[in-house]
Amino acid sequence: MKRVYIESPRLFGSTTQRSITVIAFTGKTGVGKDSAAAVLHNNDHFETIAFADALRREIAAAWRIDERMLNHRPTKEWSIPALAVGMCSDPAFISWCFDADESLHEPRSPRWVMQHWADYQRRYRPAYYADIVTRWISRQASVGFRRFAITDLRDPVEELALHALGVQLSVVRVLGPKSATLSVDTAQHSSERHKINADFELLNDGSLELLSDRVMALPPVRCLTDVGRAAFTQEMLTGDFSGEANPLEGLVKQYIERCEAYDRTVCTGPIGIDGILPATARERGLITRNAQLVRNEILSRNNIGPAAFSAALIAFDRRGA
Repeated sequence: MKRVYIESPRLFGSTTQRSITVIAFTGKTGVGKDSAAAVLHNNDHFETIAFADALRREIAAAWRIDERMLNHRPTKEWSIPALAVGMCSDPAFISWCFDADESLHEPRSPRWVMQHWADYQRRYRPAYYADIVTRWISRQASVGFRRFAITDLRDPVEELALHALGVQLSVVRVLGPKSATLSVDTAQHSSERHKINADFELLNDGSLELLSDRVMALPPVRCLTDVGRAAFTQEMLTGDFSGEANPLEGLVKQYIERCEAYDRTVCTGPIGIDGILPATARERGLITRNAQLVRNEILSRNNIGPAAFSAALIAFDRRGA
């Protein structure tokens, strides 16, 4: 009997955890996630990977095609006869599609094939591709690499797997007016629902030079060095930051929402301006402890100093946002 042994992702110690930075880009198709990751690779020596890298390799082998067919954006939505279900060399996948009443001879687009092959591979193990990426990060970290960029965070299961590594993880949602138009048979797939909570937002509405400047201005990128972290903290304390919005506003909102959600589960007092209030000393102690844990987790995960976060929280309260 042939046995397959699956390597489990290695958890990092506290010292290693603080030194590993993972920035995961999420967003709609075609908004520039790959370009943003390329900026980090070219300027700050980030190693880049996509959850779909292994997926594309598997499809290229199963359909006996050039992997570039799955990467070429102009043709990614085209229906191609060579990608019909019946052309796959995996009989189990063909049977799976047949049971789902899918045509075996209809030409399929690269995106359709990627979506359905991923569903097929994850039908018994939802973290199949997430585990591939986390194992890769663990192996790379074991030989000295400390900075990683992920170009296609789409699934909450993938986000949970990255959190489980215990690294400094920042999720960046890329926004832009040039998102790709998907066909009817792929637009409603679960991978296109974008149910990821982002720590930061990155607007990509200009040139590559402007995108590069905005990527390098992201707080987790600026705080990679002690000098950059000190400069960023000073800007936050003085309120002299570039752009209209506070760069930590997303983290502040996340902190408030998580604390308020917990407060509603333990507090029995009246509803005040800032939410539900504790009725007893015990309730006050519980929500205070939770607020400290949430704050520490956010700061540790995004490599943000406490002074900068406190300044952002005060600025947020003053605006009454």
